Amino acid sequence: MTPHDLRIFLVKAKLTQAQLATICNVDVRTVRRWVDTKKDELPQDAIDKIELAEYRGRFKTSPKINLG
Repeated sequence: MTPHDLRIFLVKAKLTQAQLATICNVDVRTVRRWVDTKKDELPQDAIDKIELAEYRGRFKTSPKINLG
């Protein structure tokens, strides 16, 4: 999952960065760091938090997480 994918997911799921932070149990600044990163992939901690939230069924729309 790239930062761009995360931004698209937020729009499709109609979530704000603050809502994602609450769902993933992190600070809003952390979500902003994930979204604004200049790397091709999200940091592993971001992927882990998003996967855990998805596993717990906290999203109405599933994010497309690419693990390989």
